Amino acid sequence: INLWDEAIYINAGRDLINGTLTPFEWNPFVSIFFAVTYLPFRSSPYWMMQSASLARFLMFGLMWLGCILIARRVKYQIHPLVMAGILFSVTLLTDILNNPTDALFAAMSGLAFWKLISFYESREEKQLGWTSFFLGLAALSRNDGLILFGVFAVISLFFMRMSPRKIQHLLYTVLPFL
Repeated sequence: INLWDEAIYINAGRDLINGTLTPFEWNPFVSIFFAVTYLPFRSSPYWMMQSASLARFLMFGLMWLGCILIARRVKYQIHPLVMAGILFSVTLLTDILNNPTDALFAAMSGLAFWKLISFYESREEKQLGWTSFFLGLAALSRNDGLILFGVFAVISLFFMRMSPRKIQHLLYTVLPFL
């Protein structure tokens, strides 16, 4: 366990279960995530190690899921096995687990990108809503998510020109993030 940030976030998850809210600057989604991983082990004397282990497994799975979902969306340009091969040959997904904010930010950003590609292919506004939702979770994982939302908003405004339902398009872009 990383004795600095990771230990603080794991303990913040336990504190959240005990009623202490996490301020925005301390990335509340990470605390919520660790609160969920704390629950099965709350009566164990080894709760911190067990919570960290479950969290790393789940974070790795979320990042892997995001990569595979993106690979399936771009399968006409790149075969999904190429993405799987890259993921198996680099240590990026395991190295990033040392900082839970980075791992959750990467996972939520990947899921947001998957939904943005889905919107591009289908032009269904609900895909924008999912993109906005995942970017909201990314912003609650790392403040860098605010910058990603700004980029997403510009992209969404570009596509809004072609949308017959401009208000609905704008609401799907903004409300889930908020």
